[in-house]
Amino acid sequence: QVLLASQGLAGGASPISGIPVAIVAGMAINNAVALPQALRSGLTFCTTTVLRAGIVCVGAKLSVVDMIALGAVGIPPVVVSITVGLTFTRWLGRRMGLSSHMSSLIAAGTSICGVTAITAVAPVIKADKQAVAFAAANVVAFGTLGMLTYPYLAHHCLPSSEQVGVFLGLAVHDTSQVIGAALTYKEVFGDELALKVAAITKLTRNMFLAAVIPAMAYLHASEGGSPPRLTWAS
Repeated sequence: QVLLASQGLAGGASPISGIPVAIVAGMAINNAVALPQALRSGLTFCTTTVLRAGIVCVGAKLSVVDMIALGAVGIPPVVVSITVGLTFTRWLGRRMGLSSHMSSLIAAGTSICGVTAITAVAPVIKADKQAVAFAAANVVAFGTLGMLTYPYLAHHCLPSSEQVGVFLGLAVHDTSQVIGAALTYKEVFGDELALKVAAITKLTRNMFLAAVIPAMAYLHASEGGSPPRLTWAS
């Protein structure tokens, strides 16, 4: 409050959300201080179970009407974004000398749902652990950068809450990063609608993972000269 008052912002909304502050502080502490091993299990629990529960709680706030109305509006840009992302990222990766596997993993992580998409696509295209690790690190790094900066960029570049929500839902990679960016926007600019649109847009992107996995498997098998065969367990 003292810092806000010194800037003439006392009594108003803070220009900085607590979400990016907590993330940056946590990264700094983890890299600067050797945390006791006894804390590791608790930190793992918080970054997995608690984080997922928080995302579920955000989704629980959405009504069926919101899901249908806002989801229908978001499908065309989601389809365009995924198609362009998968095509352009694979092409750019090859032009930069990356392997076909790594290009495909980065494309899936960027276009669909971050590390989840990478880990889902990796087995079906037979990617090695090094390609998975590099792709995941790339997606997490750029997704985190987007989460910290895109809410402020969107506020200055986009005129409506719906456009901001769609932008955040498409431009940020991982589901947790999208929710973090949208919550930051809501806290700083007081816009609940942008949060809802971002969450629904991201959930719509995630659903396309079911179609992307077999498509990537067929594409890589075709490039290798051997189309995939579907086998059924007896």
